[in-house]
Amino acid sequence: MYGKTWCVAQSQATEPKLQQVLDYLCGQVDCKEIQPGGSCFNPNTVRNHASYAIDLNFQINGVCDISYATPAVTDPSFGTCVYP
Repeated sequence: MYGKTWCVAQSQATEPKLQQVLDYLCGQVDCKEIQPGGSCFNPNTVRNHASYAIDLNFQINGVCDISYATPAVTDPSFGTCVYP
């Protein structure tokens, strides 16, 4: 798809910051895909789960907070995990 943009966790963002973001965003958006049994649960890392939640929030609300996230033009989906 031409012109599609995602928003994922910055590589330099700290794990505690990403956990804080993850906890907040999962109170705002549906994080079922990164819960146990979800298509994006593995790898079970804070960075992976945060990237999914950050992108889901970006797709719904249009927010990509550059203090912990970065826009991406390459689809971050992998295996059975499909980013929105």
